Amino acid sequence: MLDGGLSEFVLAKGTCCSQRTRLELLHEVVPTATIVAALVNPTNPNAETESRELQAAARTLGLQLHVLHASAEGDFDMVFATLLKLRVGGLVIGADAFFNNQSGQLAALTLRHAVPTIYQYREFVAAGGLMSYGTRLADAYHQAGISVEARVNVIPDKRPYA
Repeated sequence: MLDGGLSEFVLAKGTCCSQRTRLELLHEVVPTATIVAALVNPTNPNAETESRELQAAARTLGLQLHVLHASAEGDFDMVFATLLKLRVGGLVIGADAFFNNQSGQLAALTLRHAVPTIYQYREFVAAGGLMSYGTRLADAYHQAGISVEARVNVIPDKRPYA
């Protein structure tokens, strides 16, 4: 269950594909990788669901998946040190507003540490990341606005009559 408003619902549920699909695509791009990781924000209400979905997909693909957590910018150094220690062959970055805001830094870190990575929004690729499978973040917010407007327009006017 989402704790945010309608726009959070549209952004989380209105995306074109699942984290499972992203893991499958990453596996196609890096077929020799047998150990992969997922980066999720543990404060995100969807983190547990996302982690379970990725674990199930990894089992289906015969991959070993490590779920790593970051909820602050200071967590990234430890995350990437762990990725190197585990010798992961690929990374799926979870859907999260915090990660959206840090896409430039995340792209730079994945490049610096040579970790093939897939992300939800193409802004990650524009910042230098390897690949994304989803929509543009601006398009997702635009769609959320349309959904909010549609809901507002169907609510009866509650103003008192003059």
